[in-house]
Amino acid sequence: MWYVIKTDFGKEHNAKEELSKVPQISARLPLRRVTTSNKGNKQSVRFKPLIDGILFIHVLKKDIGILKTMMNGSGFFIHKGGTQYESNAHLLSYSSETITLDDRLSMAKVSEQSMRLFSILNSQKEAEKSLEDVEIIDSKTYKEIESEYDTVCMVNGPFFKFQGVIKQVKRNGKKDHRLFIRTGSCAVSISNIRKFNYLIVREAPNGKNAKKVNTWRFIDYLIGKLQATYFTNDAGPVLRNILLNLSKGKAMDDVKRMLLVSSLAEKDNDRRNSLALQSAFIENADSTTESVLEALNSYFINSDESVSMGLKDLVPNVQLRPFLTPTPGKEIGKDGIYTLLEHKDFTEIILNLDLTKVFIDKKYKFPYGLKPKKGDFTYYAHIGVKKDEECKSLIFFVNWSGFMDEYHKMEKEGKNRLKSDMIKRGHVYMPELLNSNTDFYVSPELAGFKKELKDINIEKIVRMLHAYQDAPLNYNFLRNFKPVIDFLKPTIHAAVEMWQISRLTDWHDLAQRYVLLHKLPTEEDKQSSDVE
Repeated sequence: MWYVIKTDFGKEHNAKEELSKVPQISARLPLRRVTTSNKGNKQSVRFKPLIDGILFIHVLKKDIGILKTMMNGSGFFIHKGGTQYESNAHLLSYSSETITLDDRLSMAKVSEQSMRLFSILNSQKEAEKSLEDVEIIDSKTYKEIESEYDTVCMVNGPFFKFQGVIKQVKRNGKKDHRLFIRTGSCAVSISNIRKFNYLIVREAPNGKNAKKVNTWRFIDYLIGKLQATYFTNDAGPVLRNILLNLSKGKAMDDVKRMLLVSSLAEKDNDRRNSLALQSAFIENADSTTESVLEALNSYFINSDESVSMGLKDLVPNVQLRPFLTPTPGKEIGKDGIYTLLEHKDFTEIILNLDLTKVFIDKKYKFPYGLKPKKGDFTYYAHIGVKKDEECKSLIFFVNWSGFMDEYHKMEKEGKNRLKSDMIKRGHVYMPELLNSNTDFYVSPELAGFKKELKDINIEKIVRMLHAYQDAPLNYNFLRNFKPVIDFLKPTIHAAVEMWQISRLTDWHDLAQRYVLLHKLPTEEDKQSSDVE
């Protein structure tokens, strides 16, 4: 078993010598090579502790009793006479509370996986620049950072397969992207990590960015619910109206009554019906829908007119939802693969997908150590389908709205530069998709990728779509549907890739909002995927 030991600065070597005198203890002091130059540019090399004041000891389980006799109750090493080591060597437990020595031993324990990290830091030339500033922090601080920043998995360089959190900090007026990796009861903070590539494993559950992403997720959830009930073609304006009334400080029941009263006074038939149905939507809302409405209300609540502007910006007039979402909107049968939703100008296929093999990369076996449970990577693809103007072919399309709206605003030179940047940062599928000439643009609310299937029996496909919705698909259907699946594959891979590779921050944010609304993991999910 490995344990992390803290000493006074400059006393690491003394502590190692003292501890190494005990046959049952193996002491390890990771070092780093430091090169300095004098005024005559003559270089000299020094070896310093990898982390100031930190070393590690290994003790077999059967010898833990001997180790405990060498320490006092606070975990400090003592001589036979009872005096503390001159180096003040002690178990690193990061606890100011009165706890037992066994508790301190448990908190100071370091896994074999973590020791592999220190071996890498100690030996890899590629890691040298990252060793300029290595620190150890307590687990409480790490958990705070982890809750506000995305968890990533390194996919190249010396820290390949390690999971941690990347946070930008300022040191001496300079920005430094640091990787925080948990090692038992503490965590290591490594400098200069941006030169290596990484993929996102989990979105942060808390913090400013999480609040923004959750807002997008909640809005999409409610638009899906509204489309599935009474508002297939105008869910956006309806949701804005409901949230605007809630933002005035009204309770849910008050808004329901107010909408109903307003409908009775309304002269326009369409408007009257809409208000009455909005009231019915709130009346029939399940507990999850009520909770999401309340959460959004706390985000928008205000007393001035700016709320209506904020709602217009955040709640789109979109008919076809983002390409991949964590909820279907319209429910799919228990054993079903897809369902249909009829819109004014097209039919929407809501397709149930298991994307485990897309999220977990075969090459990297990414994320390392993650054991996905059934449903962890279940998403719903929203696919529009309509006949062409001559009714000779079917057009299938997926909506990347704001993402592709920004792309279409760019000049040719800017588009080529973006695709080149993507390739440099490890993107494979997204540049290929943008070069495939399958993109389309109708409006800021409807833009994405399409596939036209010609020379097919449209009536037969449509009949099959309706016949098999909410039920398992048979081989005959899948054979006819194969061209659509072939169209979906690269778009799915590109969407997941845009979410996982976050280096192009603005485009990653657009993908989070308009393309792939990621599932937020529970605390249980997070614990099950921790690398020990």
